[in-house]
Amino acid sequence: MGNSLLARFLPSEGTQCLLMPDYIIINDTLSMESVNQLMTLTPKIPEKVIVFIDHDTPNSSIEVGERQRKLINWAIEKNVRLEKCQGIGYLRLLETYVQPNQIIVGIGAHMAGLGAIGALGLTLDVTSLFKVLCEGTLVMSSPSITTIALKGSLKPHVTTQDAAFMLCEWIKKKHLENSLVVFMDRQDLTVGTRFDFCHFMEQAGTVSAFFTEEVLVTPQEFFLNEVEDVVALPDSDYKLAIAPIQPQIAVNEIFIGGCRGGKIEDLRAAAIILKGKRVSSKLHVIVAPATSTVYRQAIQEGLIDIFIDSGAVVMNQGCSVCWGKAQGILDAGEVLVSTGSYQYPGCSGDKDSKVYLVSPITAAKCAITGYL
Repeated sequence: MGNSLLARFLPSEGTQCLLMPDYIIINDTLSMESVNQLMTLTPKIPEKVIVFIDHDTPNSSIEVGERQRKLINWAIEKNVRLEKCQGIGYLRLLETYVQPNQIIVGIGAHMAGLGAIGALGLTLDVTSLFKVLCEGTLVMSSPSITTIALKGSLKPHVTTQDAAFMLCEWIKKKHLENSLVVFMDRQDLTVGTRFDFCHFMEQAGTVSAFFTEEVLVTPQEFFLNEVEDVVALPDSDYKLAIAPIQPQIAVNEIFIGGCRGGKIEDLRAAAIILKGKRVSSKLHVIVAPATSTVYRQAIQEGLIDIFIDSGAVVMNQGCSVCWGKAQGILDAGEVLVSTGSYQYPGCSGDKDSKVYLVSPITAAKCAITGYL
């Protein structure tokens, strides 16, 4: 991909850079207060703005419907791009819009995932995002750069989600938060697997992450062959345990979906485990393809049939249970095993429920046994 992204926007640590984003992303996670503020604003460059209605779809309440309708009306009035109910915006950006070496700003904790194709995704607070919307530029300090070389290959039945969890822990142990992570390119990684690595770097506290062929600093090596099948424990800063957990934990709900677990390769991995089997009567299983494109592909490959035949519920494309506000809401004391991205108290229902984050393979195995 060359060095244009690093050379243009990250000249040296601490330098103030004037960035001109290629896209400005707004979605339906905005509060009503922020939506009302947005209604008073006019974008400087409308063709760079995309509004996504993707998190709470179909809308789960009258209030959500009102917020979404305001966003839709604003997008139409200001003549900006609008995507409704086509799936998770971060992945839709990769499917349809974003190109290598572009800069994209938005809200939400997954913008770094756009580094999967060599773009720079930056998460801003609402005030900063609205400022960029009106001015067309962003001023930021160039962060320190951490280059990572992914070495070796994963063991059988160990996934890139497991590797991303362990790499997140590795970043924190090395105190590399607040740096920009640059992954040395590997041609054997799909866009989906690269997304897992990049977006979880943001969860680890880095500025962002992306894959590139250029090496600016001596790379640190992370060995994929040392990765184990892991579980991110509830109510923790991604504290990990080796799967299976002992003693076993009874599970009430399984979620296979989200931007981490609803990509086509994730659904394939889960379907291999579930094919010809029935999910445990002790729980219910919710599957949500990440985007419309993924949904259609899953239908063509017979994956949806496998999920339905196993006793799972297949939901519409979108954030679903990971968003935690509309589908599969947990009661107090219930346990969710999820391929989503969050496990803080109350993220998928009652604050006294428990969420364990796993790979799609581990989630599918739990769906059959009823235990983690």
